[in-house]
Amino acid sequence: MDTELLKTGVFVMLMGMGTVFLFLLIMIGMMYFNSFVLKIINKYCPEEIETPSNNKKINDNNLAEIATAIACAIRERSKNA
Repeated sequence: MDTELLKTGVFVMLMGMGTVFLFLLIMIGMMYFNSFVLKIINKYCPEEIETPSNNKKINDNNLAEIATAIACAIRERSKNA
C-alpha cells in the first residue's frame, strides 16, 4: 500500500471537512448577526398587525345550529357503530 497516497487522501479529506466546518461556523454567525439586526429594526419600526375587518360574531342562533349539527353527527356515528 502506498503511504504517500494515503497521506494525500487524508490531507484532502481534512481540508474538505475543515472548509465545510468553517462555512457552517460563518453561516451560524451570520444568522445570529441577522437576528440581532432584525431585533433592533423591529424595535424602532415594528410591523403593522392587520385586524380582520369582517369579524363575524357568534350569536345564540349560530350556537343552536352548531349544537344541532353536533348532536346529529353523534347520533349518526352511534347508529353506524
